[in-house]
Amino acid sequence: MIKTYSLKKDGNISLSAHFKIREFACKDGSDKILIDTDLIPMIEKLRQKLGASAFIIYSGYRTPAHDKKVGGGGSGPHTQGYAVDCYLLDKKKKKIDAQKICAVAGDLGFKGIGYINKVNLHLDTKPRHWWGDETVTTSYGIEKINGSKDFYEYFNIKKESDPIDAKKYIQIKAKGGVWAWSGIGFKTKKQMVIPNGSKCELITKNVGKANGYNWDKIIYKNKTLYLANNWNKYL
Repeated sequence: MIKTYSLKKDGNISLSAHFKIREFACKDGSDKILIDTDLIPMIEKLRQKLGASAFIIYSGYRTPAHDKKVGGGGSGPHTQGYAVDCYLLDKKKKKIDAQKICAVAGDLGFKGIGYINKVNLHLDTKPRHWWGDETVTTSYGIEKINGSKDFYEYFNIKKESDPIDAKKYIQIKAKGGVWAWSGIGFKTKKQMVIPNGSKCELITKNVGKANGYNWDKIIYKNKTLYLANNWNKYL
């Protein structure tokens, strides 16, 4: 489903753990932003599977006029809120090879994948199939270029047998649940009680010390929070 947002009103709203609405804004400064709701979980899954430290969107929604200005036809997936052009960084902050990203994106079921150059690629969730090499043509996909069925075959990449999941998790072990805070220490703001048994993504273990406790930085229900870690079971 395509949703409409305002950069001015909604720009700082988080769509997921790692993406805010403003990241999808048109580069011409337009206030209107269109985003497909299916796109967000897809790019989160890709970020996770590659173990990326950052997912940089350098072109998201485009107005028809801006799309034409940057070489598009004025009615493509960027103008409809389905697409991003992007690059990803590994744990050492180096750009990940776009050939590998294209191959993994295919495993995850992206409808549109375009290899742009060594580090940049196009991704979209428009309901049709187009996997292409934009260094060759945008008129047709890799299956017509050389008969390849996927990017592993096209780029001669060996497929990894096991999925990559760089995330770490904790489980809350406190009968009444535990309070999560906005920062390190009890002088920061209370945010919510996380129930006993809940699974949370661990961002940083022992991020700081306050009130006699070591504290962990976590994500729970798409919110970044802090916990005194005496009640955390590391999974």
